[in-house]
Amino acid sequence: MCSNMWGKHRIHPCPILRHYKTSNALSLTLFTSDAPPAKSSEGQTANMPADYNGTWDIISNDNIDGYMVALGIDFATRKIASLLKPRKVIKQDGDSFTFQTVTTLKNYECSFKIGEEFDEVTKGMDNRLCKSVVTWDNDKLVCVQKGEKGNRGWVHWIQGDELHLELKCEGQVCKQIYKRTQ
Repeated sequence: MCSNMWGKHRIHPCPILRHYKTSNALSLTLFTSDAPPAKSSEGQTANMPADYNGTWDIISNDNIDGYMVALGIDFATRKIASLLKPRKVIKQDGDSFTFQTVTTLKNYECSFKIGEEFDEVTKGMDNRLCKSVVTWDNDKLVCVQKGEKGNRGWVHWIQGDELHLELKCEGQVCKQIYKRTQ
């Protein structure tokens, strides 16, 4: 079961979001990972399009306010969220991922497998239920989120020691850059 934004209620069963957690701190989008590269049955490292494992700290956050307006987030929450410095922790095991976003206000965690649709409550932002599916596009992770907001999703890619994230909703694009710290 997934809990609501503040962790007080059960919202719906979501068997794919195995480790879905929140705390009483706010977080936009962050992921953490200490997992080693995926291994094949013969013990060889699997050939994945990219290795996202690691801890990443935000260094750039362009148009976060415009993106949050498109999501319908209230003024006070937008102002607080724009001051946060999220840390992402990504754990990747083959095509299975766990993304954590950690801030001083709220934390968010989401687990998924590439190509499998899952129920997601976007607690880190607008607390809406959507159907999400993440796929590979070369070395990029591309997520399409279907719900009450149109043209919504995100794209992650790695360039050098930076993790890039584009968040999209109803024509607004937020561009975030994270620096690898671990």
